[in-house]
Amino acid sequence: MSPTYTYRCATCGAQAEIVHSITSEDPRQCPKCKRPMIRLITGGGGILFKGRGWAKDGYSTPPPDRKKR
Repeated sequence: MSPTYTYRCATCGAQAEIVHSITSEDPRQCPKCKRPMIRLITGGGGILFKGRGWAKDGYSTPPPDRKKR
């Protein structure tokens, strides 16, 4: 799955969300006026915890009590 990037035209201000891989080149032309587009800095994606041990509050289960010697 490729990330979604947000671009804005430097001339007309049109905005577009474009899905492409990290290694591919940035789109160079605005779809409306064919002028250069710049990539905007946007918020990151969410965190997804997978596997055992994650409770609904986001923390793993506490370790069992250890006996003192």
